[in-house]
This record gives sequence, C-alpha cells and structure tokens, in this order.
Amino acid sequence: MSDALRYRLVDEPRPSFLQKIALPPLLVFLVGQYFLPWGLLLVAVNAVALNGPHRNREIAFALIPILIYFASLIALNLSVRNGLISDNAARYLFVLAIGAGLMFIATAFVSQERTAALRQYLRQG
Repeated sequence: MSDALRYRLVDEPRPSFLQKIALPPLLVFLVGQYFLPWGLLLVAVNAVALNGPHRNREIAFALIPILIYFASLIALNLSVRNGLISDNAARYLFVLAIGAGLMFIATAFVSQERTAALRQYLRQG
C-alpha cells in the first residue's frame, strides 16, 4: 500500500526524505549539552529530520536558548562595563542562561525520544 494512502494517527511521525540522517535522540541530547550553544543547532536539525508532530516546538526549543545565551552575554557584559555588577557576579548569573539552555534541551530530548520510539515501533510492524 502506498504510504500516502495509509491511515495515520494525528501524533504519528510522517516520514521525510531526511529520515535517513536522523540521529538517536540520546546522542543529540549529549552533544547539545556538551557543545552549548552550537550543539543546539543539532537538536533543530534532528527535529527536522525526525519530522515528528512537535517538530516546530522542538526547533523553537533549540533556537530560544541560543538567543538567551547571546543576549545574556551582551547584557552581562554591559552591566559589568557600567559597574552595575562585578565580574564574578556576572559569571554566576551566566549560569542561569546555561541552565535555561539545558532545560530546553531536556524538553526537546523527551519529545524527540517519543517520536523516535514511535517510528521504530512502526518500522517493526
């Protein structure tokens, strides 16, 4: 039966031509954690490759932390230059930006793991 004519559930991932380059979500999660902020781009690429029902949310969860990361760098740098906070306080506050990025990566991982598990189950059947 043609894949286009097959009945699909609403939350069933739709196969795409990028499906072959999709990486295991755990690998993407680890790379995203260790190579902040650029590892988040791999999270977005994997979301497009998996093409799950929450693809757009996963892409947003990869791009928002990049914006937070660089915006906090700029804001904290300006604050230190203007004497509002000390250099050590800025370093501690930057940890909040890194923590926000890790929370977004973890949320995207859970969503991608569900999509990958469902895709594996459908391949077996």
